[in-house]
Amino acid sequence: MNSIATESIKLPNGTLVVATAEHFWLARGHAFSQAAVASGLLAEPSRDGLRQLLAGCLVAGMQAAEPAAHKPVPKMSAARHLYNLASGYRTAHATPPTMRLVASKFRANGFEALAQYSLEVERDETGHDRMSLGDLRALGVDGVRFVQMLRPALSVALVEHFASLAASPHPVGVFGYAYALERASAAFGQREIDEVEALLPAGVRATRFMRLHSAVGSDARHVEEALDFMATLSAAERATIALAAYSTAGVFGAAAEPLSDEEVLAIAIDCASDSDLDLPWLRQAKAELATA
Repeated sequence: MNSIATESIKLPNGTLVVATAEHFWLARGHAFSQAAVASGLLAEPSRDGLRQLLAGCLVAGMQAAEPAAHKPVPKMSAARHLYNLASGYRTAHATPPTMRLVASKFRANGFEALAQYSLEVERDETGHDRMSLGDLRALGVDGVRFVQMLRPALSVALVEHFASLAASPHPVGVFGYAYALERASAAFGQREIDEVEALLPAGVRATRFMRLHSAVGSDARHVEEALDFMATLSAAERATIALAAYSTAGVFGAAAEPLSDEEVLAIAIDCASDSDLDLPWLRQAKAELATA
């Protein structure tokens, strides 16, 4: 009988992630049979095996944040879209300078392939923060002021985690962080974009940032490109990336609850000019807040 190639990694909370090219398993407090458990990461992994290993790390990371796992998911609304744009701005704004930083570290230590890939990510992500500001502007909100005043707990925590990974002497963990974010974005598709557009004022184009960071935009492609590249790295580097994906998913799971729609709209109205407040949707929002 042919053996099935498996890989495994033990996470900081004691969970064992075991992956093949088709599935992953999480083991806690009991052992898999010898036939099912690999001794670690393969010297030459399959791309699909790496996908499954990272998927297991992401699920385990979310589950590790048990107390926060039962937070209700906020209902989508125009205010929630504003909040998501501000959150997306913060992570998008941090990516180019951080990837330039890690590229310089890799190059200084003779890791030219890692440096080149980091700069490719930097180029791909440059300008995405401005797209978020443009969507906010289309909704009548001064995007620069809005993102300064609104500090989404999740994106603030993610950016801090990103910086801590980049501070490592050999910061390959940033690729695990990037994979976690892009894998999460790729879970949203055209249906979710249509749902948001139905909530926005007719004729307003304010989902360009969301569309780009979705399964119909560039993030789905970036996930595949990242897997291609990471599969070429050493087992030790892939282990670091897998652990970073796990810790990043934990940041997602442990994030504090977002602001309420009323709180978001109050900030948005404060960031709108008098002429913008004549827009029907902002005028209605202001009237509803005044009578709340």
